[in-house]
Amino acid sequence: MRDVDALEGAVIIITMQGDDSPVIRPAAFVFKSAGGVAWVEPSYADPAGAASPALHTRTGEWDGNILAGKDWRLEVLPYEAADVDLVGDSLEWFYGHLKAEGLTWSEERARVQALIADAAA
Repeated sequence: MRDVDALEGAVIIITMQGDDSPVIRPAAFVFKSAGGVAWVEPSYADPAGAASPALHTRTGEWDGNILAGKDWRLEVLPYEAADVDLVGDSLEWFYGHLKAEGLTWSEERARVQALIADAAA
């Protein structure tokens, strides 16, 4: 798997111990650190505003693309066309938004990373 920092869109799967229903979230950007992860959902760019916080952080221990805590695990997977039913609408909207604004993924990623630097450290 590619490094989670290099993904152009990701699927975040959070599983709580003893719960068979994982939480599945879209990520426009993923920022991995030695002690955890921060991800930003595509909703941050919605001109109408995000219905819920778009920035999420977790601390834990990494094993490949899986971050684990005491009673949970978070897996970061690359977004693929097969994921459209899970989180695709928001990511497809986001890709269109970048194009309409004349932004590249890497330029916008760098801008967002600077904005959240303190929270993602």
